[in-house]
Amino acid sequence: MKKLLPSMAALLMIAACNQDDNTQATTPVEAIIFSDVEVGQKFLYQRYVVNNIDSLPDSFEWRDDTLVLEVTGLEASRIFLQESLTEYSENYYENTPPIQYALDFVDDKLLLSEASGLFSPYKEDTLRLYTINDTLSHDFSAPANGGFVPTFELGDISQRDKSVVCKIEVWITHVLFYDDEKFYTAHSISQSDVSPFISTGGGWNLIE
Repeated sequence: MKKLLPSMAALLMIAACNQDDNTQATTPVEAIIFSDVEVGQKFLYQRYVVNNIDSLPDSFEWRDDTLVLEVTGLEASRIFLQESLTEYSENYYENTPPIQYALDFVDDKLLLSEASGLFSPYKEDTLRLYTINDTLSHDFSAPANGGFVPTFELGDISQRDKSVVCKIEVWITHVLFYDDEKFYTAHSISQSDVSPFISTGGGWNLIE
């Protein structure tokens, strides 16, 4: 039974992501990570991989990639960001320019950019910037337009009381964990479409 739990978790997350979300907004909060935003702020994220979800926690592995998310500019309802890897990252290349993009606030939502390492699964999408009156009962579950997860455990990653959004792309499920201050974990699960149907995962986790 224990061996089945991680696979069941992945399937539950996929099923939940396909649900319609008719929940009304409750308590408004400040903009994600930008409640006290200033040019020059930096957030560091470390990459991790899960080689086989059925073999957790042994298959969890930190990799030598550190992503720097830096605030480079502010303009009305736009926040300009830059992503780059540190010099000693596994996938660092000296002549690779940083990725630069802007996040736009539209009413009470945040429009995510296409050109982004952290947010690329959510290109052209918006995130709700308020809490949802929907506490999710499973660590890996999330409705299509957002929700609230009290506990998320994955290898060395432990998140508590986070808002989430998720998106399905064929055999890949992406989940973003955040609160009113920061983005914490950008997580993905991939399900192979051939036997033995191994589920793998990976993503970026905030270094605090």
